[in-house]
Order: sequence, then C-alpha cells, then structure tokens
Amino acid sequence: MTTYTVNSGQTSAGLILNAGDELDILFGGIANGTVVNDGTEYIQGGVASGTVVNSYGSQEIMSGGTASGTVVNSGGTETISAGGIASGSVINSGGVIIHSPIRM
Repeated sequence: MTTYTVNSGQTSAGLILNAGDELDILFGGIANGTVVNDGTEYIQGGVASGTVVNSYGSQEIMSGGTASGTVVNSGGTETISAGGIASGSVINSGGVIIHSPIRM
C-alpha cells in the first residue's frame, strides 16, 4: 500500500492505484486521469478530472473538493460529502454513488 499526495501547485497525471493505494489531492492540487482499481482517491480541496473507478476502488469527494468526468464501473464507489462537488459523473451498471447527508 502506497499513499500519494498532490499538494497545492502540483499535478498528477495517469496514476494507477492498486492493492489499497491512496491518493490525497489537497487544496490547490490537481489529478488527471487516475485509474482506481483497488484503492481510494481522496479529494480534499483539490480537483480531480477523468478518474476511472473500477471494482473495489473508491473516490471520496470531501468538502472543498471537486471531481469532474468520473466514471464509476461495477463494484466501484463515488462518495460526495457535504461541500464536495461532482459534475459529469457516469455511473455504470453495478457502480455506486453515495451522497453523504449535510450535518447541522
């Protein structure tokens, strides 16, 4: 298991996450074309575009994070927490999208 971090001013392109790998996209960071096979992409104030989430993979969009053009395939999950933004997501048969409730 490896944890990758994309900080402010950094860009990641074409990263493949396997075997419990994690990608943390922090405020001001950008990730393009990540493939999540068996790991998790955490968007914590940064931006992810063109992510493909496959079986056993997940994308977590937290407050301040933005994801666009995510494709979630069978067995994959996209979770959008309060304050997170997802646009243009494609959820294929067997894929799951979860909207976390807003807490007051």
